[in-house]
Amino acid sequence: MEIIVNIAQLLSSSHPDMVIHGTPELCPLESPAFSTVVLFDGREDQIVIPGNPLSKAREFTLEALFFPFAEGEEEQRFVHLQNEEGEDRILLETRLTEDRQHWYGDTIIAAGDGMTFLNDPEKLHPTGGWATMALYFANGQMEQWVNGQQELTAPAEYHPWSTGRISLGQRLNRVSPFAGSLAALRFADFSRAPQDLWQPSEFALPNPR
Repeated sequence: MEIIVNIAQLLSSSHPDMVIHGTPELCPLESPAFSTVVLFDGREDQIVIPGNPLSKAREFTLEALFFPFAEGEEEQRFVHLQNEEGEDRILLETRLTEDRQHWYGDTIIAAGDGMTFLNDPEKLHPTGGWATMALYFANGQMEQWVNGQQELTAPAEYHPWSTGRISLGQRLNRVSPFAGSLAALRFADFSRAPQDLWQPSEFALPNPR
């Protein structure tokens, strides 16, 4: 199973259970890959939708194509998937340096009483450019990939769940907002081969501002 979520199409849809906070902005691009992306202001903007594309999956790959701005809070949680009936969750986050010129990835899997974080302040990437982040889990191992390159790995627990919600632009509890653009997410209920992970160069997207 593979599901690609075009964030601009999602925002433009009439999903009856979608909740929007703030005013996420549609931004047109001159690109064959994505003609429109969504901008988040790093303050109020948030999109919440019901569902769990990884429902009951025992292994998974979650990928994001995004553009972090050189502004906003140090901690920015731009994808948050959580069990509707508990606290198990999966997050994709960035951490900005003090001068806001660089960021590093932070990925989280929380399962039961356990929580595994993958982040390394030494693995920096420049703000103001398109990037991809992938969180992979299989056989008790969690991996973080950025721009098609593996950065970190660690043993982790993950318990599949069925129903859930997805928050884009900040955490479900409306903290740690994201300043930047989000083009798409890709969910797979299998461990994707490294050579098949998204890389920014394959999309060649222009600056959304």
